[in-house]
Amino acid sequence: MVMNVLKTCCYREERNDKRMLCFGRNYIRLLFHRLKQPVLLLLAFLVVSCSSSEENAPQTQKEEFSLPVQVGKVVYMDVADEVRIIGNIEADKRVMVNAEVRGKIIRCDVEKGTKVKKGDLLAQIDPREYQLILEKLQADLSSMQKDYQKAQEGLRPEDKQRLEARMNAAESSLNLTQIELERTQKLVTKKVMPQSALDTAQDNVRQAEEF
Repeated sequence: MVMNVLKTCCYREERNDKRMLCFGRNYIRLLFHRLKQPVLLLLAFLVVSCSSSEENAPQTQKEEFSLPVQVGKVVYMDVADEVRIIGNIEADKRVMVNAEVRGKIIRCDVEKGTKVKKGDLLAQIDPREYQLILEKLQADLSSMQKDYQKAQEGLRPEDKQRLEARMNAAESSLNLTQIELERTQKLVTKKVMPQSALDTAQDNVRQAEEF
């Protein structure tokens, strides 16, 4: 009887174990069936991500180390330093050019930036003003000399003094005019004034001296 009880208990335990084993297998199958699709999607996403990262990695690495290259023909030549800048150029020294006589400039042979040397013609001054002044002074002196000669007889002492003063003033003016004539001669020599202006001035001075 005891043996029968033991056999019955063992049989029941075996049945329970089989049921538990079947239940576990069925549960695993059900769980795998439910998780099969998400797991496959996850695996596919990981595979795609890894492949894309592998494809982009070499390209990024190439872009980081790419350098611009210029190809040219090798030739033998002298290389000079060259600097290109934008600015204003000023000379180290400045020279003020002044004419010996005043007047209106009627000709200018140089422009800004032109290189010149000593003796070059820069500008020409209009000589007509000095010619008119010289002619007027010469005419005044000639008239004063004639009046003085005619009035030597029959003039009072005070009249003679006035005439002498006027004569002295005229002679002083003539002297100044002669100085201007010398300056004109220099300007003609330097080709600042035409030769005709000098010829006219010399004739006028000569006529005034004769009177």
